[in-house]
Amino acid sequence: MKILDRYILRGLTLSWLATLLIFALITTVWDIAERVDDFYENDLSMWFVLTHYYAYLTPYFLIMLMPFFVFIAAVFYTSRLADRMEIVAMFTGGMSFFRFLLPYMFWAGVIAVALAYSYHNLHPHVAREKLRFENEFLGWAITWTDNTVLELQPGTIMLFRTYSMEDSIGYNLVIDQFNGINLYKRTIANQFIWRGDSSWLFKGVFIRSLKSTKHVIKKTDSLLTILPVTPEDFDPDIEYSIEAMTTKQLKAFIKEEEQRGSEKIKYYYIKLYERYAMPFTLIILTLLGVTIASRKVRGGTGLHIAIGLAIGFSYIFVSRLTTILALKTPFPAWLGVWLPNFIYLLVTAIVILWRLRY
Repeated sequence: MKILDRYILRGLTLSWLATLLIFALITTVWDIAERVDDFYENDLSMWFVLTHYYAYLTPYFLIMLMPFFVFIAAVFYTSRLADRMEIVAMFTGGMSFFRFLLPYMFWAGVIAVALAYSYHNLHPHVAREKLRFENEFLGWAITWTDNTVLELQPGTIMLFRTYSMEDSIGYNLVIDQFNGINLYKRTIANQFIWRGDSSWLFKGVFIRSLKSTKHVIKKTDSLLTILPVTPEDFDPDIEYSIEAMTTKQLKAFIKEEEQRGSEKIKYYYIKLYERYAMPFTLIILTLLGVTIASRKVRGGTGLHIAIGLAIGFSYIFVSRLTTILALKTPFPAWLGVWLPNFIYLLVTAIVILWRLRY
């Protein structure tokens, strides 16, 4: 590795660490100011809060937003090189643009590999600890779920309108049992109550069975029954619990939900694919940012940072747009996640061709 490569890598790394430190300090101080009353009400010392909450909350956001921190650091440092005419000196000395990009790509590649590991293993851990603290001390746990459909076993479908985790009571339950494509039994209950050990108490029960060519109708005030499901399977806080799963656990969870016929299966796949796509996002955005910032402009570093922020926000907008498209239409989940990368990879190629002309 040449001296120039080490010079660029050192400057990039220092800019990146400074970006992380500034963000961590701002978000921590801001959040403490917002939550200080909650901490006081729970009689929590600042040391306890820092070591049991912010030690996980800060890495949680840093890992989640890492592609954009790397992007901003690369734009800022490259813009400074351009302002000091160092890039012009490199090109005048015979360095090609692609050779100039080499240390950037090495730097971004190392961080992307570390980020990939973090998304699959470290991020779920910090998300789990963050969620545990919020549930215990801040009362942020979601305790209500509604409009849920589950496949209890092949041929048995459970539907209900609402269920409260705090009261262990649900309302408007329907259990349909099929023989092939034919419905042979339907159980309806106004209320269903968790009794523990897989047992449920139904109230206001109406059972309709089809035997041969006759319909048998039965009504009862209450019915105690066993179901292969627990309240944890309803999972009202699914977004956070998915974040707390390692990739291996998430894949196993998705397989179970597919067997149950969950309506949210596409959402689960999107969360899985994002863990694979984001490290590539980091590399693409870094390449795009360096290409734009490597040319000296009248506005200097400020203009480059403004352009960088605009690109970052545009990526978030496109990403959210394609994700919603995947959730609400037959659009494939994997394409909804990867399409922004394809689009910005094409944009990067166009910008590089433009940069090579000047």
